[in-house]
Amino acid sequence: MELTRIRVKVDETDSNDRSFSYSNDQYSKEALLKSISLCGVLNPVVLKKNRVYQVITGFRRLEIAGELGLQDVPAYLVHPEASSEELFVFSILENQTSRTLDLFEKATLLSRLEQAKIPLSRILSVFMPLVGLAPLRQTRDELIAVAGLPGTVIDYILARNLSLRKIRHLKEFSEGSPIFLVEFLEFLSPSANVFEEVTKRLVEVGQRDAETLDRIIESNRFVEIMKDEAIEKAIRMKMLRERIFALRYPVLSTENKKIEDALKALDLPRCSDVKWDRSLEAKGLEVKLSLISDEDFEKSLRSLERLRSGHILDSFG
Repeated sequence: MELTRIRVKVDETDSNDRSFSYSNDQYSKEALLKSISLCGVLNPVVLKKNRVYQVITGFRRLEIAGELGLQDVPAYLVHPEASSEELFVFSILENQTSRTLDLFEKATLLSRLEQAKIPLSRILSVFMPLVGLAPLRQTRDELIAVAGLPGTVIDYILARNLSLRKIRHLKEFSEGSPIFLVEFLEFLSPSANVFEEVTKRLVEVGQRDAETLDRIIESNRFVEIMKDEAIEKAIRMKMLRERIFALRYPVLSTENKKIEDALKALDLPRCSDVKWDRSLEAKGLEVKLSLISDEDFEKSLRSLERLRSGHILDSFG
């Protein structure tokens, strides 16, 4: 691509035109701010001359230069006949010299390409492989959908480096119920595995019952459970997961309830903790004992004998 080296006044550039902007604004500007304050803009920005100078690359450099009161910066001017496709390719390659795009930058890029009316065939064959994505329309559609999630959710996903495979179902929340995701993170602080479990099971319930997520969440009072700070956070999380499990697997939920009732009837000592695979795919119970005294030991032996001789193990084959 033909480039002309110039210096341009900062106030002659149009940073409001974000057609070619897809970088994550959450990235820290401190290092760049320090560099520009000490040495000025070392890497020229890239511009296209329209009515004003349209920014192709260098949005953050121009923003910081403006904040520091710099009057002009070095720039490369592209040929006025350069196509949007050529400019996007150039922008991607320029960005990739210093870093790798994160998942949501790739999603934003795909949205920008769509807005620029780049043909789908070119997006699949040229741009997706260029940023390390499989050239599949489904992948493109899923990424564009999750790009609309609230910033809090995007920050969570990026902080935990979740892959597209783990979040593609969130497209079902992006338009209908994004506030649930924000409140789930705010009030219960789930681990990545629990976040995936809860959201995926809700989506599965909605798809099975042909019901909106908003309706499912509201009718089951999930938000009220999450916000009830009179209840310990761990208990609220347990309640939410159990209710969603019951919706997703009603038969398994019934069988698990029978097991819970049978365990209560055995009147096991407090020092014992019994766990099992609630999918009932794995056989057997896991029993943990916290023994402090000989009396606890004797009680535990009797409890284990009742457990062994009872009918509860029938549920596990």
